[in-house]
Amino acid sequence: MQERTSSDIWYHFTREKVKSVCRYCKATISMSSGSTSNLKRHMNGKHPFVPLNRGDTRAVQTVPSAVADKDGDAVTSQDIENRETVQELRMGEAVEQVFPTTSSQPPQSSMMRFVNVIKRLPVQKSRTIDVQLLKMICKEYHPFSLVENKEFVRFVEHLNPSYTLPSRKTLSNILLPAVHKELFEKVKSELIDRQAICLTSDGWTSVTNTGFYALTAHFIDKNGEMKSYLLECSEFTSKHTAENIAEWISNVLRKFEIEYKITAIVTDNASNMRATANILKIRHVRCFAHSLNLVVQNAIANSVAEVVEKCKGIVQFFKKSSHASAKLREMQVKLGQTELKLKQDVVTRWNSPFDMLERLIRSKEAIVSTLALLDSSRCALETDDWEIIRQSMEVFRPFNDVTTEISSEKTMSLSKTTVMARLLSRQLRYSDSAFSQVKKLITELGEGLNARFGERESNELISHAILLDPRFRKQGFGDDQKYRVAYQTLIQKIRQLPSASNEGPQLVEQEPQSSTTHSTLWEQFDETVSRLQGKSDPTSASIVELDKFLAEPYLHRTGDPLAWWETRKHVYPKLHQIMLRRLCIPATSVPCERIFSKTGQLVTEKRSRLSSKHIAEMIFVNANAI
Repeated sequence: MQERTSSDIWYHFTREKVKSVCRYCKATISMSSGSTSNLKRHMNGKHPFVPLNRGDTRAVQTVPSAVADKDGDAVTSQDIENRETVQELRMGEAVEQVFPTTSSQPPQSSMMRFVNVIKRLPVQKSRTIDVQLLKMICKEYHPFSLVENKEFVRFVEHLNPSYTLPSRKTLSNILLPAVHKELFEKVKSELIDRQAICLTSDGWTSVTNTGFYALTAHFIDKNGEMKSYLLECSEFTSKHTAENIAEWISNVLRKFEIEYKITAIVTDNASNMRATANILKIRHVRCFAHSLNLVVQNAIANSVAEVVEKCKGIVQFFKKSSHASAKLREMQVKLGQTELKLKQDVVTRWNSPFDMLERLIRSKEAIVSTLALLDSSRCALETDDWEIIRQSMEVFRPFNDVTTEISSEKTMSLSKTTVMARLLSRQLRYSDSAFSQVKKLITELGEGLNARFGERESNELISHAILLDPRFRKQGFGDDQKYRVAYQTLIQKIRQLPSASNEGPQLVEQEPQSSTTHSTLWEQFDETVSRLQGKSDPTSASIVELDKFLAEPYLHRTGDPLAWWETRKHVYPKLHQIMLRRLCIPATSVPCERIFSKTGQLVTEKRSRLSSKHIAEMIFVNANAI
């Protein structure tokens, strides 16, 4: 063996006359001319991750540090079982012997840190993950800066090292508009195919004092199911006049090409919204839940307002004082009660009077004991006050149940409103109390229900919805005269419709066979039949179809009327067409209220710099993406 020359290549080879042996793979390399080019070529081809020179620090951190090196790092059993892994570990030991570490240099990394090269994900797979990431940000109200969070980046790297997170700007400026456009086209294509669409609309102001208006669409799809989409929720900078609102709604409807498919619009009782419907020449339906809330608030103001104000004071006392709130929790535990936070009454929040009173009654003993302990006599309630609270809460309970039931988006609700109003009035008549305040409350609620809902059946949209609901039909009316009016107007609607295209198989009338011999025997009979056929009466046909429908057995109250109609759409083809225009109307504008609740979580003080365009696109994705 000859001594090593000055080149660092000889740290990796042993020289034997005109040949050299690789210290790693024991390969014999010829070098008859004395040049070391063959040796370097061998190292670059067979051992590309072995540093050729002592000062070479090239190292790509592409594999986990779970692979062992000489310094004692852990080696997984899977790596040990891999033959190539073991070979590379041995090579790492050989390099350590050739280039021993000193106190002035960091220890050499294991070779396994350089052999697992990570492949990039296919473009389509990466795009799918990007879209899902955007949906998560929009639907779960995360900021775009989430992709820059160090811990989130590490989390994603552990899940899939091949995936590269998009930047914050890529998400907001490229991916969000693209996903919004795709969803917009999907919603538009589905709406264009529908026969009738109902709208709900409302306005809202964010924490940044920015005005927004929302418009939602509701319809019955081809499978007989109720569907809802958000059409737009965008910044509204103009004055909230009927003309400006009508122009905004018209622009949205034109974008979706559905301006001639609208059967009604449901809004609150604001005068500008009613005027908007008149300008647009769309029939207006007042939100049942808004009206019911106004009935309750007016009745409270005229009857039990004094007691309710005392209750608000107690809740406010515990809300403002952390010490009092802690004492209340301790007292609830001592008395074996569930730890419950008190709820405050808010005028704009439906059912909040009932929620406040119910929570006070459930925590009565703990509240009384805590107030006595804290010597807060100014907040104390008398025995009669607690009884008034209990009885008032029981009076409000049916109103709470009705509001909760009527606020559903996925079920038919308009036809139930008049029935519910009558049931509420009937239950109030059976209520009794010895307290004048509670008696006054009952009277005010009854008068309010009659004033706001007494003539509701006179609205053609509502009366037709009741009549076409297989759960109610004639029994849904409280007045026979209103039922007869609804019956006659529905007959006229049926007469105006052309023959439905989905009536099912039609009988083909056979042509009369020509007779070789002419006989006068049948002439009078044939003329009579021909005359009767020419006098086909559409009104009679409409009456027959409607009467046949009304003679059907009633559907149970908990049944699905849309599923019932789906199985009979060929039996009552014209009634089915009218049903699509009536039963798609929701009883409330709750869908818009829910949109604003979502937007309120999206637009916060910490994310007040979101542009109006991004807000509109994000809430559209939030509401419509599956």
